[in-house]
Amino acid sequence: SDLRGLFVRGGSPDQNLILFHHATVFNASHIYGFLSVFTTESLKKMDIYKSYIPVQYGGRLSSVLNIEPNFGNTETWKGDYSISFITQKFHIEGPLKKEKTSFNFSIRDCHAGFFTEPIATKQYKRNGENGTLKYFFYDINAAIQHHINDKNTLSWSLYTGSDFFTFG
Repeated sequence: SDLRGLFVRGGSPDQNLILFHHATVFNASHIYGFLSVFTTESLKKMDIYKSYIPVQYGGRLSSVLNIEPNFGNTETWKGDYSISFITQKFHIEGPLKKEKTSFNFSIRDCHAGFFTEPIATKQYKRNGENGTLKYFFYDINAAIQHHINDKNTLSWSLYTGSDFFTFG
């Protein structure tokens, strides 16, 4: 696990268990711990266990971070788009079938490489060398939930993402 900055009771990051919808997450950050791989719109709830770790999580020395996805709104549609200096993000959620089926989808990308490449190339040339520095990443978070009846629910979630770093 690569959650830099998450140190619980003096433990190291590899002593933490990070779960997203019951699946283990490795490398849960971008830009060397600066940004999380999860957007705030994709999260519903986070529980951290740091002193008493329930037996179902087993064998962790430091902590367990259990993250539940946001399955969307079953009543109304909502969404947003934002762009900043280094990232842009799109989010939409709503009912597929009112009060029964909902979904949540968000996508984010980092376009810092568009700025770092020309600056780094200029610096390299100033030192008489040929080189570049580029960094990009993307994240996709999605979740769907269907209420079959009062006792049964089907749910599905997805996280995918990647970092692209060029230094040469």
